[in-house]
Amino acid sequence: MSPSEIGELKDSSLRARRLTDNRRRLVASPRYLDRHGRPASPEQLLAHKCLHFPNLASGDRWLLERDGETQLVPISPWLRANDAAALLDASCAGAGISLLSDFITGEALQSGALETVLPGWSVPVTGIYAVYPEASYVPAKTRAFVDFLLKRSRGPLS
Repeated sequence: MSPSEIGELKDSSLRARRLTDNRRRLVASPRYLDRHGRPASPEQLLAHKCLHFPNLASGDRWLLERDGETQLVPISPWLRANDAAALLDASCAGAGISLLSDFITGEALQSGALETVLPGWSVPVTGIYAVYPEASYVPAKTRAFVDFLLKRSRGPLS
């Protein structure tokens, strides 16, 4: 069991406390996009190198939304990593397009190291949760830690 979870929670015997929203977007370096082109539609992602976090509930597909329209885009990942920092580094280095959380990409977007891909499209917002065992008595240290996470999540996560 991990102490935190990002995404939709599966049914379990665990207690979960939503800390904040998890907003995500498609990103790539300007260098990659200058070399390979900027996709104008979700279908054009199929012609790009996609860098993928394999633990997504949608599998090897990216769910995109725009004006009530939803598209589940199948991808053939060029690189898979279960570490968002590794995907961030690869994206900044020009390796391809990634789907990453805003709290991970914020600085790189502000500095220009990354830019948003398909800016007219969004990714459904999920949650970031503190997850701990269900019990009639929750230890004070667990309550204190969850309270700390709640206070911390009201500002930028980093």
